[in-house]
Amino acid sequence: MPEEVSVGDFHLSTEPINSTGGWFVRELDKVVDGSVRIYNATGPRDLMMEIHYIELNSGHKWVVAGEAFNGPKWVFGQLNGRLRISVIEKPEGFVLDLTIPKPGSRKKEVYTASRSSVEELSRASKNMFTMLHDNGARAIGTRADTIGDTSSRRGFMNMVMDSPDCFAPVLAYFLTRTVAMSQEYESLLSAGQVEDETVSHYAEHRAKPSPPKSDDVTSMIAGGESAFVEFKPAVWFDKRRSDNDPNYRINKSTTRVKNKIIRTVAGFLNAEGGTLFIGVSDDGNAYGIQTDVEVTARGDLDGYELELFALLTNSISTDMVARKVRVTFPKFQGITICRVDVDRSDEPVFANTTRVRDAFFVRIGNSTQTMSVQSAMSYVKNHDWGDPDSE
Repeated sequence: MPEEVSVGDFHLSTEPINSTGGWFVRELDKVVDGSVRIYNATGPRDLMMEIHYIELNSGHKWVVAGEAFNGPKWVFGQLNGRLRISVIEKPEGFVLDLTIPKPGSRKKEVYTASRSSVEELSRASKNMFTMLHDNGARAIGTRADTIGDTSSRRGFMNMVMDSPDCFAPVLAYFLTRTVAMSQEYESLLSAGQVEDETVSHYAEHRAKPSPPKSDDVTSMIAGGESAFVEFKPAVWFDKRRSDNDPNYRINKSTTRVKNKIIRTVAGFLNAEGGTLFIGVSDDGNAYGIQTDVEVTARGDLDGYELELFALLTNSISTDMVARKVRVTFPKFQGITICRVDVDRSDEPVFANTTRVRDAFFVRIGNSTQTMSVQSAMSYVKNHDWGDPDSE
């Protein structure tokens, strides 16, 4: 096999980087160990991205975009954690659907995997089917024809493979996601429907943003979220579930809301530090932390602080949290919130959540990103960790 596959100005490596880890499986509600093959894709507008083929011990397999990305912001927004392609074992073989994402029925700006015709698939590459056959696909056609599907999805195009370990699943993602979504971006850009914006999560930004000039809580929150400021409504309370489920009760041991707190703190540690405000909505209004306080063992702020620190020390490390994290309870809009000040770390920090173990999170812009092993290694090598003996 050649070192890369090319479609016009788009290129996909065929030699992966292999790694292991744990991934959250929603239907099992737990993290499952497995392996990942990481491929690099490049394209116009300085596009660089990773494509991950994940295979878990539970038998789950899927292809998805990795966290490392450089290129159009719109493309990243559509692919980041979305539009993955699952590989399912059927009596006929291993199958995956071939779809070109289209605007959603409810939110036109959010693209979803939709039924696609042969003509639509061929727009990404006129030789798509030939390329897939050459790389492991045994049969390509509608689900009704290939696996005898009689469901509402019987008209979807899909691909059948004898082995899931062939290159076809990665190639299918490259063609129907990387290439197709980049082509859609160019059409929207020409029509003036999206802006010519780029993002880069491949390497640390060289021009570091400045921290907020004011230390006043009101001023900092008024400035909005940034590389140094983040808002979260709660540690354990899931407001969205509460709004939609009248029987909702907080379960601190299983709620995944706390993962966002862990991610943010670890991301600040691995970047330039920052401040997390808990009990504040995304639009900068006060929720308060009373609901969380009430479910702690002591039911007061001291108990809340103890359990918040326990969450962080169990997920990151006792020494790192003790040295780099401070918690206070200021008033904002007349309501008590929690302020978590995080200093930059003098060494790489890996964190555990209910979804992943030993993950490397980094604050980039106003969001926290999860880096792949390859990207984390590059970041750790190039990041200025400072002199740990200078403190």
